[in-house]
Amino acid sequence: MLADVVKRNAELEEELKTLRVASVAEKTELERKLALAERNRDYLEFQLEQLKRLLFGKRSEKMDAVRADGLLQADLFQEAAREIEEERQEEKETVTYERKKRRGNRKPLPESLHRERVEIDVPPEERTCPDCKQQMQCIGEHLLEELEYIPALLYVIEYVLKKYACKKCQTGVVMERVPERPIKKGRPGPGLLAWLLVSKYQDHLPLHRIERILERHGLGISRSTLSDWVSAMAKLLGPIVQAMKRNLLEAHVVQADETPIQVREPGLKKMTRRSYLWSYGIPRGEVVYDFTSGRGSDGPRVFLEGYEGYLQTDAYSGYNVVFETGRVVRIACWAHSRRKFYDARAESPPFAELILAAIQKLYRIEREAKENAITGEALVELRRSEALPVLERIRELLLLHRERFLPKSGLGEAIAYALGQWEALLRYVDIAEAEIDNNAAERSMRCVVLGRKNWLFVGHPDAGPRAAVILSLAETCRRLGIDPFKYLKDVIAEMAKDPSRAEALTPRAWRDRQAAAAAEKTLERPAG
Repeated sequence: MLADVVKRNAELEEELKTLRVASVAEKTELERKLALAERNRDYLEFQLEQLKRLLFGKRSEKMDAVRADGLLQADLFQEAAREIEEERQEEKETVTYERKKRRGNRKPLPESLHRERVEIDVPPEERTCPDCKQQMQCIGEHLLEELEYIPALLYVIEYVLKKYACKKCQTGVVMERVPERPIKKGRPGPGLLAWLLVSKYQDHLPLHRIERILERHGLGISRSTLSDWVSAMAKLLGPIVQAMKRNLLEAHVVQADETPIQVREPGLKKMTRRSYLWSYGIPRGEVVYDFTSGRGSDGPRVFLEGYEGYLQTDAYSGYNVVFETGRVVRIACWAHSRRKFYDARAESPPFAELILAAIQKLYRIEREAKENAITGEALVELRRSEALPVLERIRELLLLHRERFLPKSGLGEAIAYALGQWEALLRYVDIAEAEIDNNAAERSMRCVVLGRKNWLFVGHPDAGPRAAVILSLAETCRRLGIDPFKYLKDVIAEMAKDPSRAEALTPRAWRDRQAAAAAEKTLERPAG
């Protein structure tokens, strides 16, 4: 019996040891799961804050201030923080002295507007002086301006082609050749077609609204007819955009971006398919759009075939096929990197705001260079002397703090994003034509996004390339400061006469020709 009791005690002790080991392992596993759940919760809260800011928050990423206790002891960053703090104090400055109430700063009405003079005179019986009974004399005028509006005027041009024939022989009829028209056997003139294109692709009006506008003017034109007119204009103006593309592929630096649009395709279960419009532009210059049915790498590869130079994009992998050739070198975008630190600043405000202050210093250098018209090699030297030390300090800070944040956290992803493309982020310093960010390409997508909110989808796959043609001309006019209606009206008429003049009718060539004609006209104007 004693031996059985001892044996039983040993078995119980073994079971107790097993239970203790199991409980420790179970506790460790539960702690691991708890840490993982807390990490996932933090990541979901970070995503929620991003979505809330996207829906309800302000879009500006400009810093209001940098917290003093979060700055390192580097003089350069203390200076950046002090400048930001001074800007914040200037915004809060109050005026304590008395002064006259400031009147509204009205801009004068343009002299180019048509003016109609309406004279309002004093009645004759009130022009007699009440004291001496003498007739009053006009001593001046008081001018008031009122801005008025006349609805758009639709009118008809009648081309009368006279016929001639010999009464004696009664053979053969002579008639002048019919003038070339934008649409063969069509009735719309260049002005109406230019108005249609501007209304749809720059004012973002869908065709059914344009149809109603024309109905108010007493003209019943169906939207299918309007669509045919747009198609004909895209075909007519296509060679101009091809000429713009050839000029763009000769540029030293090209910026690119893409955005989705829905395309209606008959036979699909969902009726629409996601396609993409790609923007390729010269910084502060021409922009050309390209339409593809997907977001794959075939779009950039085909469009940029043969291009040699620098391509500035975000970190989207679809552009990698272009860089693999070795003929195209990538320039990264500091705005995308800054946005990640800005979105995750709540995780560690001192560190995030320090990085944002340094990036703001880089942008301040670029802004001052533009204000002082510094370009070329002078700009490169300025960046190397002032921006490069800031960039080196940013990299040191990122490497120093990389281990503090989890890889899936907001700041962890921001640091990995910046360090993963660091060489591409530095590349703008040595290239005078390059910008610090890719914001110009992103701004070129605003017209697509605004239009997409109105017309919702593209009605046919063939309409995608047509939209790309008209958007290329409209957005380039906006960038170059050209009135798109005047440009399109003139160019549509010229292309109808001679389609081979596409190279001379690009927006930049047209603007330069107009400026030269205006300058020549000014020189010919007599003095006084």
